[in-house]
Amino acid sequence: GFPENAAYAASKYGLRGLHETLEAEFRGSGVRLTLVSPGAVDTTIWDPFDPDHREGFPPRSAMLRPADVAEAILFVATRPPQVHVAWLRLGPA
Repeated sequence: GFPENAAYAASKYGLRGLHETLEAEFRGSGVRLTLVSPGAVDTTIWDPFDPDHREGFPPRSAMLRPADVAEAILFVATRPPQVHVAWLRLGPA
């Protein structure tokens, strides 16, 4: 997490708990759930401030692109039925 972003961090961890609960509820049903956890993605959420000069934030040039996340999700969605990707954590190289 980053300083002054406690609510955002709490929401992310809340999604992990929801994912684990839903996985338990759907286990054995044939439904596969994947928690996708991308790192910083260069979107308009960053427009109000300059992350290139704010301590703790990566520069926008180092962030993931939305297409990177979309490609990773497509990879998960096209796995054969016997493959389950439970958690996909993405970050910049």
